[in-house]
Amino acid sequence: MRRYIDSYNYCYRSQKHIAVRYSIHDKSIGISLGAEHRKVLSLELYNHDVFVYHEDDILFKLSHLSAYLYETQQLQILLKEDAINHCIGFQRYRRLGWGGGAEQDIIEQNLLEETPDFAPICFQDKPYLSVQGNTHQAIWVLTQEQIVYLQQRCNFLNHSTASREHMSSFSLFSRGGWCGLHKVIPGERFTTFTILHYYQQRHVSWTPVFIADENMKAGYHYSASPRQKRDYPNCWDKVVNQSNILQDQKFFTPSLAPTPLPEAIPTTPTGRL
Repeated sequence: MRRYIDSYNYCYRSQKHIAVRYSIHDKSIGISLGAEHRKVLSLELYNHDVFVYHEDDILFKLSHLSAYLYETQQLQILLKEDAINHCIGFQRYRRLGWGGGAEQDIIEQNLLEETPDFAPICFQDKPYLSVQGNTHQAIWVLTQEQIVYLQQRCNFLNHSTASREHMSSFSLFSRGGWCGLHKVIPGERFTTFTILHYYQQRHVSWTPVFIADENMKAGYHYSASPRQKRDYPNCWDKVVNQSNILQDQKFFTPSLAPTPLPEAIPTTPTGRL
């Protein structure tokens, strides 16, 4: 396993493998293993700028990290001192239709896993989704500044429970002894913050990601079928109007004439450009 990991983490800039530390525990620790990361975090807090914790079957990408840091900075600009009480969140999804090669598996569907209440809100003139209800996301991303604040606010580094859901999500967003941060997702970039839970399991009550995104941006409840209008604040007008224009173009614009082929590209006598 270590050789396998090393084969993927070589840094050409430093010409070294990225250092990976391993911690081995007796199997009796069971599902309480999820709480062990807080001990490491307390020791490394002032050695790094950003920390990520996620369950082992979550596909976290560099694009997620970049988007989180950018949007966290935007919250600081918009909310000033109150930004620290908010946290950019993620929405898990699973993919239905993996493998098999059968005809019904040709089209894959990305389906939302949790079904929280997405309430459209405004921070100044920017649209956001306030995530209430089921805030589980199996991951957190926090800057050093955020963790220092959380330690002062809710003793974050000392949280310990055998519940993976609490250690990865609810300890951040739940109240009553936990930290109670306000989970928000940028309204214009909802799918940027969807994150793949790649454990294969079939459920029957999921909502397709593209339908949820299209419904929310058109001013509807994300899971309502038939679609139901919901009240949204003024900062969502631009998103909703643009979404409706795009949908009108998609369904009612006549087919365009074929694009003419470009003129032949001249070549040299050798036949090369």
